Amino acid sequence: MSNKFPSTVDLDELVVVCDMRVPDPKCLQLMVESFRRHGFQTDQPLTVDATVINRGTVYLIIDGNRRFRALCWLRDNEPETYQRVLPFGQVPVKSHLAF
Repeated sequence: MSNKFPSTVDLDELVVVCDMRVPDPKCLQLMVESFRRHGFQTDQPLTVDATVINRGTVYLIIDGNRRFRALCWLRDNEPETYQRVLPFGQVPVKSHLAF
């Protein structure tokens, strides 16, 4: 693993470890609608912790589970919108250690 923390990662490299909130379908749809209208706000990256599993790095989501779930929903259900929201398929992230 590199010493430099990436500023973006593939959606498939993100993992939800613990979601303190019960997923609410209404909140998910509101987040999806927000992405449709405004895109992903790059100044509000997901907060993650990098860890190595089976020789590969994954990023455990500390803050941003709802945004992650909405992005997954768009990828699976509206690929054209997903491509517009994340043109390069990379999600902005920051390390929780950067605080």
